[in-house]
Parts: sequence; C-alpha cells; structure tokens
Amino acid sequence: MNHLSKYLGTLLIVIIFFIGGDIAVNGMWVGNLENSNTIFNKKIGLDQSTNKFLQVKIVPSNNIKASKYAFDGMHIQLLSDEYTVLQTATINNGYCQFNMNDVKKNLDKFILISPLTSDEMVVEKNISFTSFVLDASDLFIKQKSRK
Repeated sequence: MNHLSKYLGTLLIVIIFFIGGDIAVNGMWVGNLENSNTIFNKKIGLDQSTNKFLQVKIVPSNNIKASKYAFDGMHIQLLSDEYTVLQTATINNGYCQFNMNDVKKNLDKFILISPLTSDEMVVEKNISFTSFVLDASDLFIKQKSRK
C-alpha cells in the first residue's frame, strides 16, 4: 500500500508540473490564476484564442535615402473605417506592431495613418504583416534646415 501511494503521489505531481509548465510557457498564468477553467481548457485544446498582431514594416518612399532607423520614435495610428483612433504604436527599428485582440470592433478594413506625414493606407482585417510607405521628405528637409 505504501508503494502504491508513493507511485500515485509521484504521478500526480508529474501531471501537475506538466500541465503547469506547459501553460506557463504559453503565457496562460498571467491574469488567469483564479480561473482554472481557462487553464484546463487551454491545456486540453478547447480554448482557441490566439494573439493576433498586425506587424507593420515602415519603408521610406523612393525619393528618400534613409535607413530603417530614420523613423524611430514616430507614431502610427490604427483607425477604423470611420476614422476613429483604435490604437497608436511607436516605430522601433523600422517596425511597429498592433495587438488586434484589443480591437473590440468587428471591422473588415482598417486604416493606418501617420499623423506626422499624413500618409495613409487601407489594411484588410486578416493580414498579419504589411509594409507602409512613408513619404517624409518634408520632415527631413526641416531637420536639415535646423542644423
């Protein structure tokens, strides 16, 4: 009887660590410790939620000779088709990223806009990566004139 209880105890501990480790790697522990249903649904495959991101590569227009770091710190806004601001992202290393799970509206198209250069682009709902061409020749002229 003593060996059986040790065996079952060890098996239970291994199962708990397996479930806990797998869920912790997938990021499910954050904010979900009190909700065991979410954790176990994720483990057995009933939870189909995934993080959806829209990653945008910032490309300078043809007439601008600039590195991918030239736009770092600028803001890009994600707008609905009615031009309401849904999210704002900052460009870092030539890229910016929007978390589409935070967008509560069910829209088919979004608009990317740069408030500084007034460039805009229409993006479909299911796209996860796109390139956004910015014509910032006016900004670079102003920067050169300040020096």
